[in-house]
Amino acid sequence: MRTLCTGSGRYAVIAVLFLVMLAVPGGPASGQEARSEIAEVTLYRDQAQVVRSVEVPAGQGPIELVVTGLPEQIVGSSLFAEGGEQVDVRAVRFRQRVVGQEPREEIRELDEQILAKSEEIEANTAMQQLVQSHLSYLNKLEGFVAPTATTELSQGVLDAEQLRETTQFIFEERAEATRQMLTLRSEARVLQRDLGTLQQQRNQIAGRSQNVVREAVLFLDRRDANATTVRLTYQVGHCGWSPSYNVRGDLEQGTVRLEYNAMIRQMTGEDWEGVTLTLSTATPMISAAGPAMAAFPVSLVPGAPQRAGAAGGRGGMNGAFADADAADLGREYNQLQQMQLDAALSNSNAVNLADNLDASWRGNEFAARRQVLELSAGLAAIEQAEHVAGGPVRGVSISYVLDAPVTLQSRSDQQMTRVMQSEMDGEFYHVASPVLTSFVYREAEIENSSGRDLLNGPVSVYLDGRFVGRTEMVSVTRGQKFVVGFGADPQLHTKRELVSRDEDAQGGNTLLAFEYRLSIENYSNTPAQVRLMDRIPTFRNGDDVKVTIADMSEELSEDPGYQRLMRPDGILRWDTTVPAGASGESAHVVSYAFNLEFDRNFVLSTGDMEKLRTEFEEQERNRRGR
Repeated sequence: MRTLCTGSGRYAVIAVLFLVMLAVPGGPASGQEARSEIAEVTLYRDQAQVVRSVEVPAGQGPIELVVTGLPEQIVGSSLFAEGGEQVDVRAVRFRQRVVGQEPREEIRELDEQILAKSEEIEANTAMQQLVQSHLSYLNKLEGFVAPTATTELSQGVLDAEQLRETTQFIFEERAEATRQMLTLRSEARVLQRDLGTLQQQRNQIAGRSQNVVREAVLFLDRRDANATTVRLTYQVGHCGWSPSYNVRGDLEQGTVRLEYNAMIRQMTGEDWEGVTLTLSTATPMISAAGPAMAAFPVSLVPGAPQRAGAAGGRGGMNGAFADADAADLGREYNQLQQMQLDAALSNSNAVNLADNLDASWRGNEFAARRQVLELSAGLAAIEQAEHVAGGPVRGVSISYVLDAPVTLQSRSDQQMTRVMQSEMDGEFYHVASPVLTSFVYREAEIENSSGRDLLNGPVSVYLDGRFVGRTEMVSVTRGQKFVVGFGADPQLHTKRELVSRDEDAQGGNTLLAFEYRLSIENYSNTPAQVRLMDRIPTFRNGDDVKVTIADMSEELSEDPGYQRLMRPDGILRWDTTVPAGASGESAHVVSYAFNLEFDRNFVLSTGDMEKLRTEFEEQERNRRGR
């Protein structure tokens, strides 16, 4: 065992031996009980790593310490300890002991109540049997009376008054017996329910009378006689966190205050009192072995020659990416990178050889598919695919160390703690899209000057101290710009009108000419900066359609982001100022016209709407977090 430590006097993390997880019946615990307190907690998305500071008594030589009070949700196999210059850690053992207690007075009282309730149930059952016997007797009496009455009637000696009295007696007795039976059955249901409640209460109390104690047994070798400490680290479940934001906009100052909060689940079974808390998006790296690389064999198979620079299909390891457009190729490219990320995360939890080999192969398989794409598609197509995919997928790993100690009790409801608060400059403007809605919405383009990365999460939005709605934050790195909506402005309205549509034949082609009028009304007493949006049709490569913008009353926006991301897709944007009080005949108007020319043997179609939806969602995510 001596080989587990360096013996050099340098502070080192000592790999410890997890001996066995035991469930030992009641009895005294071996070893000396140690004092400990939780010093640090790193909270991940669905678990936590807890660090306890354990006091080591002064003295030299070996000592066995027992750290008690470990939580119910501890992962026993994660237990390890760190020694220092003064202490060597020889081994760490996790154990569970069942500690019994004397039966409580409540149990004896419940036993008496259960006995009394059982006797009531027996009495009720006996009464039901008696009433049933009474009903059986009445049935026999009825069976005797009917044949007798028939015989007397045939002989002409029937006593009608006696028959009437007997029949009335049978029916009255039967009605009374039925009422009694119904009452007894109702009482029986209540008694059984009460008995079940008492038995459940007894089981709960009896269960609490036997506690499972979870302990860490540390086998230490003290080099120095002075007292010192060791760090005991373990992982716990039933906890995690997620980001939540409050965004408060100030129109007059042109600023945005962003409050970043963490919503925390803490049901580990132990309280964290005054701990140094770190919030992390990483996964605890248990595996020490990285993924291994396999060979990448490629073979030639019969098929058409591959065009240089062509984008490809989905033929797997031996297929070519010959017929996909940039959008298809971009989604394939992004999907493969995400698969590689998933394989890497699986490898981080692979602590044995079989799991490590499985995760390694998955990573190699996805990497091979991506390399086939690169071999088949060519550099130009790959670069275009990266643009469509929005760049490579990364496993963002972010940690926030909170400035002040935090206390988090173990309880079922969520708890909130402040991560940070930051004032940021925001460019406020309005967005009008009359082809979609007559409402005009406020937005702000904000630069993340907080010095920290922001994760995606829910946002409560306030403007000038007034709550305006909820939205969702996209993941934003430090220094990156992002967009937040601030709700509809009731002082502005917008409208879209088709002024004219002309259709003509020009040779073998159809020529369509459109003119539109976009108007904005501003009922407030201040001018409004508005991004007015509309769209014209776009066509894929190979569609022989000529699109021409014929006339515009105002020039399109020159914003570089718009020109790069939206203008190629036929989105029109005008950055315009709507004067105060512009309404009715004085509403602010932007007009434009465009022409379509195409082969008269064809008609217009919207194409694959699901595919268009996927492309739209990707582009909108990029816009909100660009």
